[in-house]
Formats: sequence, C-alpha cells, structure tokens
Amino acid sequence: MTGTTLGYRGPWGTSYPANVRLEFAHISEDDWLFMVRTRGGHWPMIWHNLRFLSVTDRRAIYRFVKHLGPAGSQAPADLPPDTEPKTPYIWVVPSSKP
Repeated sequence: MTGTTLGYRGPWGTSYPANVRLEFAHISEDDWLFMVRTRGGHWPMIWHNLRFLSVTDRRAIYRFVKHLGPAGSQAPADLPPDTEPKTPYIWVVPSSKP
C-alpha cells in the first residue's frame, strides 16, 4: 500500500507500484470510484480486476486505506520503454500463450 522503488519493466517501459496511502490522502471516495471504472492500468496493478468487485467492496477498500492514513514515499515516475531505470527492476515478459 506504500509503493516501492522496485520497477516492473516490459514492452510498455518501467512502471512502479503506486503509494495508494499517499494518493488516498488527496482524492475523494467518488474520485476513487471513478478511477476504478476508467483506468486501464499497467503492471503491477491491473485496474480492471477491481471492476469485478461490487461498488460496496470498492468503497470498503477506499475507506480502509483512507483510515490507515498517509505513509511512505512517493513512488518513482513510470519510464518509457527506451529509458533504462536507475532503480532495481524485474523483467516482465508477457507470454503469447494463454
């Protein structure tokens, strides 16, 4: 819930898990519900998985994380495919097999 500087690198570039405890300090519950409905997501957090939850469950997630309060540091910004990360990372190679 506090993100990390460990990146996930693949064909899309390098992405980092967001620090949702810091993000939730600045967004409303309605903003969270909108984000879940509209974000496409990328590794390591694929947002469409949250869409399978009921609105009640999504609200419960928001309220739980909000209750924890802000903590940790901001995660690094995502990087494009042609930029070598300066942080440790895991290579994620998507499989062509289902």
